[in-house]
Amino acid sequence: MKKEIVMMVSVLAVGGGGYLLGSQHEENQSAVSSGSADLASAQEGNLLRLVDAGGTVRPLSNSKTWGKTSFDDTTLQLNYQTAVRPEFLRVGRNTPNGTRFLAKFPGSAVNLPLKFSDSFEGFNKWGELNQGYYVQIAEHDFDSDDVPEIVVAVGNGLLDMAVNVVKYHAPQSSSNAARAENWELIGSFSGQQKAYLGHDTIELPFGSQGLFREYTWVKRKFVRTN
Repeated sequence: MKKEIVMMVSVLAVGGGGYLLGSQHEENQSAVSSGSADLASAQEGNLLRLVDAGGTVRPLSNSKTWGKTSFDDTTLQLNYQTAVRPEFLRVGRNTPNGTRFLAKFPGSAVNLPLKFSDSFEGFNKWGELNQGYYVQIAEHDFDSDDVPEIVVAVGNGLLDMAVNVVKYHAPQSSSNAARAENWELIGSFSGQQKAYLGHDTIELPFGSQGLFREYTWVKRKFVRTN
């Protein structure tokens, strides 16, 4: 049974999932050397990885982490081309407690709707990260509509991870920029160590025998395909 935690004003309370590196993908060292070695090195331990059309695993080009080395607010610049669009996503501690995931518009801001299973152990009862857990946020366009989805992963890099995918529906008028209805949670998944983002898929390995769950974006929703 799942419970929905909507990141509104104060508290995010939550709990877990599963994986050890056993996916059909291997971390491709040639991708590291042919791209930015510094970027790849910095993202080596991250929760989210990109799988290109050729099956090569790469770091995500637009991604930030929070809570891994610092609890100072972090911001991810967003690349929406819609007329009404947020400037960036901010992740940080809320007041007086909790964790916030805030899409910032000129003059307003909206907390993203997120969902975590009751068993996920990433947050304490006050909605703050438990020791050893951290957040990774990224953009990825699963449906190829040039309006990238926001991917939020929370995990400990070992056996417990939650991944949320949120879609933005741009309003016609900037006066409606702050509507919570502009944001839709289109996927909420449990994993273990990493999640691999393909063109229209998300793959969540588990165990050490090469097993994984795969979800594919089909007809406006994620469908389990493995």
